[in-house]
Amino acid sequence: MEGDQVRIIPHSPKGIPDTGSFEVRFADGRPSVYFYWDNNPGRRSQWAA
Repeated sequence: MEGDQVRIIPHSPKGIPDTGSFEVRFADGRPSVYFYWDNNPGRRSQWAA
């Protein structure tokens, strides 16, 4: 599988930077996978139990 490429593409709606939404695209034709990752300490603390 050497040479296969995976692209990670950030998604941001127009005018809203740093949303934390990403798309993973596979070179071998598999469907894209989407995920959300946020490293903003202010937002992260809102979900702490």
